[in-house]
Amino acid sequence: MSTFSETTRYPTIAVGLVAIAAGMSLLMPSCSQQIVGSLPKHKVGVGSAMNDLSREVGGAAGIAVAGSILNSIYKTKDKFSGSIGESLQKGKMLLEQEEITQPEFSKIVSTANHSYVSGMRTAFLVLGILLFVTAIITYFYIPNELPQE
Repeated sequence: MSTFSETTRYPTIAVGLVAIAAGMSLLMPSCSQQIVGSLPKHKVGVGSAMNDLSREVGGAAGIAVAGSILNSIYKTKDKFSGSIGESLQKGKMLLEQEEITQPEFSKIVSTANHSYVSGMRTAFLVLGILLFVTAIITYFYIPNELPQE
């Protein structure tokens, strides 16, 4: 998804989203089983709760990081101030007041689209790198043996 552009069609985006969802649906149950199965029976409840907590915090943190990256790229790439909606509203207002022409407004919209997609690509790339680094750390530092009861 880090290779998408402003011209990427929705079916292509849908394939990427379905691939992510399919991968998560295959991975999450086995990860939960591995976490809970590696604990002594008297700690299974705590392990399950910690698994759920880490999944929720990780999801929230991932969304926050992606949103922050996207927003900072959007605002700095073409010197937009405010949100995408505010920039487009201002351009539309200037168009209606005939202070800018239709081609100039179209350029504002095109620039906003380009800035948004550029931020989205960067956010997906950073999240992909974080995922890869986390997988490497997990591979080398998580024990493979089950604890003795």
